[in-house]
Amino acid sequence: MRLTETAGLADTVLPLAEFREHLRLGSGFSEDQLQDGLLISHLRAALSNIERRTGKAVITRSFTLERECWQGDGGVRLPRGPVRVVDEVALIDAQGGVQPLDAGSWRLRADDEMPSVVPRSGRLPPVPAGGRLRIGFEAGYGPEWAAAPADLRQAVLMTAAALYEGRTPEGHLAGGVDWLIAPYGPMRLTGGGR
Repeated sequence: MRLTETAGLADTVLPLAEFREHLRLGSGFSEDQLQDGLLISHLRAALSNIERRTGKAVITRSFTLERECWQGDGGVRLPRGPVRVVDEVALIDAQGGVQPLDAGSWRLRADDEMPSVVPRSGRLPPVPAGGRLRIGFEAGYGPEWAAAPADLRQAVLMTAAALYEGRTPEGHLAGGVDWLIAPYGPMRLTGGGR
């Protein structure tokens, strides 16, 4: 499986001023743009970390998912939500030929926990030998930082601050972030077993 952002976030969409305020940078320092590159890189790393752990895109953008096969139910779970729209479902043969699937053959199951593309009825056509399937979709809470839930925004800022201050290695969560993102993580159902 390969998930690719097809249109990355512009620096202007990132909450740079809010991050400076969160860090409580000293007077005069917060207006100094010499640190902007570093602050933006920490915001991007924190955003990526939180999105990977929750499966939620904090800010809306386009993604492409490529897989070698359908999943068990004949559909595909999308690894980022909330999904706004599915632009494309296509099969790609071993030579790179693209066969878009008719939009009437599939539908978006817009589930908050596990959004997926599923067949409308029966099964979707098999993936060609040596080929793959490609799904283009848009996911996120909104095009602006402010559209995301407050707890996810706070988790991103806390993680970025921990990276900036060198307290937490990249890939680890800052203290307190776990409980902020817990409601957004994938549900784990055990069916009563261990």
